[in-house]
Amino acid sequence: MRDYIPLLYEDQYVRVTDSSIIINNYYFPFGSKSIAIDQVLSIDTDIELDLLSEQYHAWGFCRSTNIWWAKDGSRIDSRERLVSRPYVIVRLTNSWVSCGFTMSHPQAGLQILRALLADKKPRAPPNFAEYASNNGVMYRPTTQ
Repeated sequence: MRDYIPLLYEDQYVRVTDSSIIINNYYFPFGSKSIAIDQVLSIDTDIELDLLSEQYHAWGFCRSTNIWWAKDGSRIDSRERLVSRPYVIVRLTNSWVSCGFTMSHPQAGLQILRALLADKKPRAPPNFAEYASNNGVMYRPTTQ
């Protein structure tokens, strides 16, 4: 029997447990990528890294940044302009390619990811009930 793994964050793009990040639609045609938290070197946003508009892709590899972007057709609009929102970039200890992806609620998701990286117990956002029913995004508090 498999032990229950707490789900700390989930939206259409990514799932976060206490031990891994699972990025949806990472590989062609629709494969997910699972990253162990202990393999994460850093978690940044595109804003913190000061990326240029040509360094984003709706899906695939960007040579100038070595970021593989998970599929998100809404990242770039139909006029080839970047849709403004913080995007997450995870740098790995065992790879020269970083992973870029979208989070529906980046502020809450980044709080959880950074707490995991800092080896702290993540906390649910202060307004847990509001987030829990918001746009299909799920937050589940950890149990001790």
